[in-house]
Amino acid sequence: MDFSRVKNISGGKIVPQSDLRVGTTLHEVQVVNPCRKRKNRMIGTWNIRTMRQLGKLENIIIEMERMKLEILGLCETRWQNSGDFWSENYRIIHSQGKNGQCGIGVVLHKTWGIKVTNYIIYSERIIMIQLEAESNDLFVIQVYMPMSKADDEEIEEVYAGIEELLKLTKGKDNVVIMGDWNAVVGEGKNGREVGKYGLGQRNARGDRLVEFSRENSFVITNTLFKEHKRRRYTWKMPGDTGRYKIDYVLVKNRFKNQVKSCKTYPGADCDSDHQLVGMKFCIKLKNIVKVERKQTNYNLKELKNVEVVEDLKKNMNKIYNNKEERKEPINKRWENIKSVVINASRTTLSRIKKAKEEWLEQQCAEINHLFGTNRLDQAYGTIKSFLKTNKTRNNNVKDKNGKLLLDTREVVNRWREYLEELYQGDELQDINEETDECSYGAPLLRSEFNTSFRDLKNKKTPGIDKIPGELLQNASESIVDAMYYFMKDIYETGVIPKDFCNSRIVTLPKKNKADSYDIVLLAETEHDLQRALAEMQIIINKYQMRINSALYGCETWVINEKEIRSLEAFEMWCWRRMEKINWTERVTNEDVLTQVGETRSIIKAIKRRRWDMMGHVLHLRHDEELHHTIIEGAIEGRKPPGRPRNSYISQLKNDAGIDTYAGLKRLAEDRDKWRAKLKTL
Repeated sequence: MDFSRVKNISGGKIVPQSDLRVGTTLHEVQVVNPCRKRKNRMIGTWNIRTMRQLGKLENIIIEMERMKLEILGLCETRWQNSGDFWSENYRIIHSQGKNGQCGIGVVLHKTWGIKVTNYIIYSERIIMIQLEAESNDLFVIQVYMPMSKADDEEIEEVYAGIEELLKLTKGKDNVVIMGDWNAVVGEGKNGREVGKYGLGQRNARGDRLVEFSRENSFVITNTLFKEHKRRRYTWKMPGDTGRYKIDYVLVKNRFKNQVKSCKTYPGADCDSDHQLVGMKFCIKLKNIVKVERKQTNYNLKELKNVEVVEDLKKNMNKIYNNKEERKEPINKRWENIKSVVINASRTTLSRIKKAKEEWLEQQCAEINHLFGTNRLDQAYGTIKSFLKTNKTRNNNVKDKNGKLLLDTREVVNRWREYLEELYQGDELQDINEETDECSYGAPLLRSEFNTSFRDLKNKKTPGIDKIPGELLQNASESIVDAMYYFMKDIYETGVIPKDFCNSRIVTLPKKNKADSYDIVLLAETEHDLQRALAEMQIIINKYQMRINSALYGCETWVINEKEIRSLEAFEMWCWRRMEKINWTERVTNEDVLTQVGETRSIIKAIKRRRWDMMGHVLHLRHDEELHHTIIEGAIEGRKPPGRPRNSYISQLKNDAGIDTYAGLKRLAEDRDKWRAKLKTL
């Protein structure tokens, strides 16, 4: 199949969904390289209805290559999680959909994907991406407005979010806002914000969009150019009963001269009732200077081989020169030790840099070997590691006043300010000041150093020096001696190398706008739970906690001995976590309970709540009640062979010490006896 045929099929809409041809044309389509220098570039927005269809992403990429689109904003992606990933030559940054709905994203060709300096996933309806360009940075804001049935408060909340993101940009920055606005601005010129070539009659949503454009000096570009009406509408009602223009691309008024054209492209097909809106504009990309990074990842698994360790020690002894080293400054001594370890490792150990195909073949062979040796847990664990998705970093960093920060320097300064406050302690005394010799600590012993050196943890990310702990543990005796005297001099003089004063901070992924925390409370009665909540009221108001019950619905549970042991283990786990007792301390459960002044209560709480509920149920005499039908109703047929299963009623009979269900009902008729029995549980 030639390329011209693929082009005709895609534009002609022979089939209602382009996904059908993905499997036959994906490897035959000629990729148009957008890296070549051309005056006009193309950016667009498209409501694709959903991305949760097989082959939908490939369909979008094919249409982008055919239409020569470099940046495409997507609405209604409906992906469950936010993400940032690459698919061949395209980078996709997207938000998560709320309850499987909404969700937006931006697809960038690699010429723009590598120029992303920052992005903010504000919500499931707003996302902003900062791109490097000549003279002024380009900010792309993708928007998906609520539908017509939404309240005005929800609409104003989206506009407020857009205005908050606009405050992060500068007046000279080039800003493009595009998406599905669910508004009709109508046909006819209205100021400099709206051109003459709109479509339809303006509605209330259109008035709000025009007002927003006027307040922020934006121009609606797809109303400026004279096009046929088939190139103006962006959405078609079911059954083609009406056509409307509700998708728009906005640019700043000072940059409207860069726009060469803006119209819809009905030939683009992704099985959506919306049309692709594309804007051609003139902008220059900024050249990026690539910084070469030295590969310092060593295959530390080779250190399990005794011969490799011996070669490593020999190479260290050859390189290291310890003549009168203690007379040199601390920084120079550390640089000497570091260079010896790194150079010897480069000579002895191999680098972890294999071809992708070779690596995949080795992983597949390992999985087959695990299946062949019947180690299914390890095999499925290895497979699961391939299927896991990387967590997206949250770029929404705020200052003390809650204002979003976008500039990289401001973000770094905010992290530094936060860490300084977090680790701020008592003011340290200068070690160089004259102090009493009695205040000095004990000298650093060689045995203490050897113990700390031996207890270095493995498989930890190295610091600024890029030296893993495994290399130090397998160092030669000369290096170990040098490290001991080096650390001893630091302890005695107080002079610390520069590498020891710097640290590498790794931010952990966090959900967008995750401002709430979860905590679990256990209580026997509602009164005890209310008392615990009253004591925690100050903390709850400060951190906005949610309280979840671990025993919700336990009145209806049927539990056996195994489940009882699991619940008791969970109870003790909670006490150990609250008291910060590690299992390595070898503290028994009885000692933990003695320390907290409590007894095992979770099983007793379940029994009491079950007994309290059944007291009301058995006391009723209405045979028509549903609970009577559930408890006393007969099941047709014969029971399966084997030991009878534990039932709900048998649990109550065991708690009461009664052999028959009739005796249990007679006990329930006397409320005083039933309550007295409840106290003994």
